[in-house]
Amino acid sequence: MFFVINRHAQGGQGYKIFTKKILPRIRREIPNFAFQVTSSKEEAITIARRLIKQKVKTIIACGGDGTANALVPPLCYAETSLGILPLGSANDFALASLGMSVNPTKALRALLDGEVMVIDVGVVKNFSFLNVFGIGIDASTTHLAHKHPVFRRMPLKELRYGFPLIQELQNPSFLKVRIVADSRLVFEGNVFFLSIYNGKREGAYFCLNSKGSIDDGLLNGIVIENVNFQQRLRYLIKIMKEDFKNLPAVHWFEGEEIKITIFNGNEQIINAQVDGEPIVFESEGNSTTLTVKNMHRALHVIIPKA
Repeated sequence: MFFVINRHAQGGQGYKIFTKKILPRIRREIPNFAFQVTSSKEEAITIARRLIKQKVKTIIACGGDGTANALVPPLCYAETSLGILPLGSANDFALASLGMSVNPTKALRALLDGEVMVIDVGVVKNFSFLNVFGIGIDASTTHLAHKHPVFRRMPLKELRYGFPLIQELQNPSFLKVRIVADSRLVFEGNVFFLSIYNGKREGAYFCLNSKGSIDDGLLNGIVIENVNFQQRLRYLIKIMKEDFKNLPAVHWFEGEEIKITIFNGNEQIINAQVDGEPIVFESEGNSTTLTVKNMHRALHVIIPKA
């Protein structure tokens, strides 16, 4: 069993929790283990590739959704299993989709006693995601939270993401899109929110895909049409209360392959996010088409025993 620890998870708090609470337990309970601290996604990928060649049976991602996401590409269709010790800010995938405990020591016990499940992985261009791919307000909020000189240094996730979210709710910008799921036109119009889910929730508090499955071969999409600030705020509150199913501007769709055409005009790049990590796509002209696919049963993960 090999532990990969993100030094920067939860603003460095995840690393402290690992060294003070988790490492002593591992030394007591696991005879053969190793660990390595990483500072970048590229470093994590390199480690995973090396461990797969060495036929290591289990790699534990110690961090949040971004830490797990970094290990996914080399682990897809490999024999090595991925476990997630939730030490990040939101831990959306580990908590909501895998059923891991928010308590680190209980989560460690669940990993040691757990069982292996084979799950789906989403992919868009050369980016993979366990939990969610998004453009629109969740992407712009993610970019601000990670890159803004003030927001990114805030110690609490409620502040680090909350302030950018309020700022973006007031931003009148929107996306004009056309969405085709499995060759069927499912939506066309202006939106301020668009997410494609493999997992169940994002942003720690927004459980928009609570009935979604991580092994059914389908991705679930949600769009919210562009509305004014007051309506955006009202929708946000209802989403947090999981009372948004019948809101008229919310649209649902699902599919194995979802094509999103973005009519981006003169914009040179398109901001997006995968599993809470900011990414960008280069514009293809006045419109850009992104193909989001489900890779069915692509990844072995450890889940708590029923």
